[in-house]
Amino acid sequence: MMTRVKEADRGPEKTAGADVELYQLVAQELLAALPLEELLWEVVRVIAERLNLEFVCLALHEGGALRFRAAHGVTGLDERFYDEHAEECNLSINQGLTGRAVRERTIQLAQNVAEDPDYFPVSFLPDTRAEIAVPVIRGDQVLAVLDAESPRSG
Repeated sequence: MMTRVKEADRGPEKTAGADVELYQLVAQELLAALPLEELLWEVVRVIAERLNLEFVCLALHEGGALRFRAAHGVTGLDERFYDEHAEECNLSINQGLTGRAVRERTIQLAQNVAEDPDYFPVSFLPDTRAEIAVPVIRGDQVLAVLDAESPRSG
């Protein structure tokens, strides 16, 4: 796995597309290699730190819904937080960029969320200006969606 990750890391000259490729590669490799329950919080931490992102979360795709279960970048996010904010942290696949990532099985990027009709705002990230949602696919199944949000457009 590490060899493939290192191959995807091109150093400072890499493009935004290479960042997205690395983001997806790391998530898929880790999800395939480790038990899911031990992995969720570590995946979002590593991605947030490696790509210098303000907020990253992971939502599991379960029966037509997305359950957000791990995040990095907002103080106080833990299992209890997700239970207390269930309405914002459990979405239908018909909601938000994360839902669109599941439905279309492709990376979704909103460089300005105000211009994206599928953007689903959440109270604990009021300054979001840009979002990317990356489906994590194994075989023919979407297992999860990695989502990153930023207060910077573009």
